[in-house]
Amino acid sequence: MKFIVILLLSLSVTVVGVLTLLEDPGYVLFSYAETTVETTISMLALLLVLLVAGAVLVFRLLRVLFDFPDRMYVWGQRHREKRSRDQFYRGLFELAQGHWKKSEKLLIKSVDSSEMPVLNYLTAARAAQHQGKHARRDHYLQLASNVKPESELAIGLTQAELQIVQGQHEQAFASLSRLLELDQNNPCILEMLLGLYQQLGEWELLKDKLPEIWKHGIISDQQASLLEVEVSINILQLASRQGVDSLLNAFNGFTSELYYNEPVVKKCVQLFLQLDAQDEAETILQKALDKKWSKSLVYLYGQVLSSQPEQQLKYAEGWEKDFGRDAIVQLTLGRICMRNKLWGKARAHLEASLSLGCRAEAYFELGVLLQHLEDMEGALASFRSGLDLAVSDIKSQIPDFSAAD
Repeated sequence: MKFIVILLLSLSVTVVGVLTLLEDPGYVLFSYAETTVETTISMLALLLVLLVAGAVLVFRLLRVLFDFPDRMYVWGQRHREKRSRDQFYRGLFELAQGHWKKSEKLLIKSVDSSEMPVLNYLTAARAAQHQGKHARRDHYLQLASNVKPESELAIGLTQAELQIVQGQHEQAFASLSRLLELDQNNPCILEMLLGLYQQLGEWELLKDKLPEIWKHGIISDQQASLLEVEVSINILQLASRQGVDSLLNAFNGFTSELYYNEPVVKKCVQLFLQLDAQDEAETILQKALDKKWSKSLVYLYGQVLSSQPEQQLKYAEGWEKDFGRDAIVQLTLGRICMRNKLWGKARAHLEASLSLGCRAEAYFELGVLLQHLEDMEGALASFRSGLDLAVSDIKSQIPDFSAAD
């Protein structure tokens, strides 16, 4: 709008000036020494306009001449950047196609004129990794660090990722531990550490880091619960190698949720039984069963050789009122009665277990009992029934290939 107003005013002034000069062209005289020049005002105005236009043209021509080297440099720079960008994209495309050597060559060739040379080096490191050129891979990562030291996090993550892919878990663990000092809440670092902790068996470290991993949404609530159980079981296994006291301290250090968790309790009891710590296993089982009923734990309770079998039997007999119609309960009671040398009660419990659900081990326990009572015929019959049942169970698990034929 402003331009239009100025244009209209200029046209108006020009028209007025032209009309005025047409009525009276005027007279101009220039005199210098013995030279005189006469002309009209309109001609003088035209000469002045031409003079100014010529001066402007000369000025612009000189400016173009002076700016020509800079303009050529800028043009060349843009051309090199465009070529470099095209080569970078081609390098990425070749990498995606699996042409590692060609990709690496294009990426390094375009690095000098690249807008982000650190990306060239990081991608070239991946290409070198695929070729098994680990020294070259590390060289590119170092060059990336030299080009842009402030990109340490991105470079370190790439390095750790490539080390994990290559199976260099110890080196990757060191790289990620260093990066963790830069950014303790980085989800990518935590996710890679999660996998490394599991692969390297760093269960104590994973136990400490697990709440943070769950907090950042790297794993779901269900995955966190399952992982917590897995971590706890592995911690117990490591502790059991140091003996009973170490195992007990590890188990007592768990939260209440884990202390009564069935898979954790089951594993802990099995480890105590392997260490022949029968009373410790019994105590843990009783606490867990008082908290929550579990047939698998009842089954384990029957395998405990308590130092006080009478008290063990008294505790187990408390289940009969509510759970007496269960084959596992009857089997467990039968085993404990045998340890207390209550042969009649043991036989009744074992036969009750078989009537509620045949199990090969119940036949075996009954056969041992009958053998002790010198009923060899009954013992052999019981052993035979148990063996037949065990073989039948094994056969049922073998796939039938005849149908495929």
